[in-house]
Amino acid sequence: MLFTLSTAVLNTLTPLWVGSTLAASLIGSGYFIGNLIGALVSGRMIKLWAFHKSYCFACLLFALSTIALLISTNYFWWGFSRMLAGIACAMVWVIVESALLKMGTVSNRGLFLAAYMVVYYLGTVSGQLLLKIVPTTSISVLPWTSLLFLCAILPIAFVHVVDDETDTTNTTNNKTELGNIKKLLQRQDLHISIIGCIISGIIIGSLYSLLPLYLDYLGYSNSEIATWIAWLVAAGILGQFPIGRLADHYGRSLILKILACLIIVAATLILIDVSFLRVALFLLGCTSFTLYPVTMAWGCERVSHKELVTMNQLLLISYTVGGILGLACIGVCMQYLSNNFLFIIIMAVDAFFLFLLSRKKD
Repeated sequence: MLFTLSTAVLNTLTPLWVGSTLAASLIGSGYFIGNLIGALVSGRMIKLWAFHKSYCFACLLFALSTIALLISTNYFWWGFSRMLAGIACAMVWVIVESALLKMGTVSNRGLFLAAYMVVYYLGTVSGQLLLKIVPTTSISVLPWTSLLFLCAILPIAFVHVVDDETDTTNTTNNKTELGNIKKLLQRQDLHISIIGCIISGIIIGSLYSLLPLYLDYLGYSNSEIATWIAWLVAAGILGQFPIGRLADHYGRSLILKILACLIIVAATLILIDVSFLRVALFLLGCTSFTLYPVTMAWGCERVSHKELVTMNQLLLISYTVGGILGLACIGVCMQYLSNNFLFIIIMAVDAFFLFLLSRKKD
């Protein structure tokens, strides 16, 4: 909760501190490049250090990369610092999600991931609401967010965690790990899940990084923008448990088709008239923030128990690639064409995903 609260604050304020849409997109891309690196190295780290030590290291790295933003206002330095933060964030995602997937079964993984996402997004909402009552300048925010990342270590640091992933013989190397990812990547039955995670990265990455700027262009203050982001994420929290249960019961393919349709409807409403913003963002939150866990659960039910960590890495890599591509393309379009391209591109990629789902047999 402490980790996600701090992450949410930084994700909202960083593009506002930068100001320029193009610069925000580049710095945001640096963050997602860090996610990609973190996803690649986290499996090896878990094998060497286990879940417990790996989590503590990731929190420490995030704290250091956050306080480093105070050293310089240079965009390239901020991009590098946010890349380190992205590495740490991806490590935490892989560590926590892999532990949950190993604890669950095919019949209850959707519910497990829904519970995890609820806690994750509760921290996100808390961070947005906090921005309404605290100063939002970088010099004020960065010290206490760094401290919260360190505090996130405390609940784990003094608890013994039983782990079967530690590799004391060091027989696994990076080439083997990349080879395992490549094997999963070549399996045709996993391609829809991989594409779904790429599209989730495009949608969620652009909403986190560019929606604050879109709202800023509409004339909202930082406090009002935080309220809108909290509204979006709160909707995502409300959707986790019911959609997770429905996916476990009726099948994830059907639920993904419904989610894709509703995302298109939400984006269309905003493009028609911004007076629909409240309803559209609620619908967008309920659907877009549940797309990733449902897609992840669908992919993980097709692999063996021993392949779960590797599969989780592959899906997170896919999500990260989507985030990089989405920020690059949407940021340029918003900068030079129209701010509406944020939702036009979300509609386009989601329609493509719906097309792929409709062609695949359940």
